Amino acid sequence: MDGVVYVVDPGFSMQKVYNPRICVESLLVSPISKNSAQQRASCAGRTRPGKCLRLYTEKDFRAVLEERSYPMILASNLDSVVLFLLKIGVKDLVSFDYVDSPAPETLMRALSILHPLGALDDDGNLTPLGGLMAEFPLDHPQLAKTLILSPDFKCSDEILSIVAMLSVGDVWVQLHNQTQEANMARAKFTHPESDHLALLEIYNQYVLNQHDCNWASRNYLSSCALREANNIRAQLRLIMERFDLDIISADQEKMSVNIRQALVCGFYMQAAHKEGIHYCTLENPQVN
Repeated sequence: MDGVVYVVDPGFSMQKVYNPRICVESLLVSPISKNSAQQRASCAGRTRPGKCLRLYTEKDFRAVLEERSYPMILASNLDSVVLFLLKIGVKDLVSFDYVDSPAPETLMRALSILHPLGALDDDGNLTPLGGLMAEFPLDHPQLAKTLILSPDFKCSDEILSIVAMLSVGDVWVQLHNQTQEANMARAKFTHPESDHLALLEIYNQYVLNQHDCNWASRNYLSSCALREANNIRAQLRLIMERFDLDIISADQEKMSVNIRQALVCGFYMQAAHKEGIHYCTLENPQVN
């Protein structure tokens, strides 16, 4: 930024970590690397000489910080990556010449998820369904399977919107001095049966109010995220049309049930039953 020539470096950052055993991605506060520290310092002198104030000692810089950050492939869910590699004909995933080799456990976990989804047969070969799932540029194969099967439940138009909204992350704008107003705005879109249906309602209202430039800000929603969701939806729709997947809108009376049935087809591994005040997943039991 022009005119800003001071950088305060606390020595920490939020880093994504993936646990393949429970299939959960999380953000953890971790020390930065020496390379990251140098990049932060370089931001102080982009337009004119400046200073970087580091909130840690030179001893810690030399002895504690790693030389470089861990590659993202070591801290990411590789389900979609494995599906793509199989799609282009890579058979030996462990011996493949990666720039940075991921943990074998992460690769095996990806295979153990793709097989129940129907993307792989018993011999580990890609199925026709898996090949079709690989055509969708989505972070999670479960979303691709949900899209592919949604015409069977006559709700593919709604599932397109939900998947697009899930692909952009959080659409809400958090303002520390307007928390109450933001909570009231969020309550207007809350759906008693599903957060997915709430996302669908947000997208539908966004489309209806696209002519109103201030609609998103009034409802504490990110206009950038909503525009991105709209673009993703258009791209996914083109892919569905290319493979002759029908775009069908659900009847209002059955819409909620149909959407949830379609989502369960892709995310049945996240199904859980209630035990007291907690929920326990049916696949690889985890208590939440």
